[in-house]
Amino acid sequence: MSVLPEAKLAREAELSYALIATATDYDSWRPHTDAVTAAEVFKTLKANADTSRLVAETVLDDLHIALTGDEASIFLEEVGSMKFSIMPRSVKQKPEDRKKLAFILPEYFSDEEGHHAGSA
Repeated sequence: MSVLPEAKLAREAELSYALIATATDYDSWRPHTDAVTAAEVFKTLKANADTSRLVAETVLDDLHIALTGDEASIFLEEVGSMKFSIMPRSVKQKPEDRKKLAFILPEYFSDEEGHHAGSA
């Protein structure tokens, strides 16, 4: 029930990350109420999905506006954070592995020498 692992991994992968979390039932912490039925959970789940779509739409609209604004550089704060997360270091990486990783992480793995400018 924690988002910490996903948030940490996203940060290491230089991905911006946000969570929209909703609850589907409350009977686990309300011992003196009736148990929640599957029908009630699905009804709440649909309402939560509608709410989550609205939140995501609003956030994406605001992000689009922010990306074109004066402070758009805030969206680049993750850039470069992965250089300390990659294991093993460049000298121990196999060329065939580097080629595969270059497809999704070209700034770290697509160079000819097998080294990134900031790696050890």
